Amino acid sequence: MSSNLYPHLLSPGRIGTMETKNRIAVTAMGVSLSEDDGTVGEQLIAYHEEQARGGRA
Repeated sequence: MSSNLYPHLLSPGRIGTMETKNRIAVTAMGVSLSEDDGTVGEQLIAYHEEQARGGRA
C-alpha cells in the first residue's frame, strides 16, 4: 500500500471527543469462539484482548 494513496490513514483521528492513534478500524465480526451455549468464555476473551493489544494485522 502506498502512503500516497491514503496520506492520513496512519495519522491521529477523532471520533467525537475521543482521539485515536490512527484511522484504522476493525468492524464487528463473528469468529466462532463462543461457548457451545453461546456465552462468552476464556477463548473469546483472549481473542479480543489480543486484538486490542496488537494494533492492526
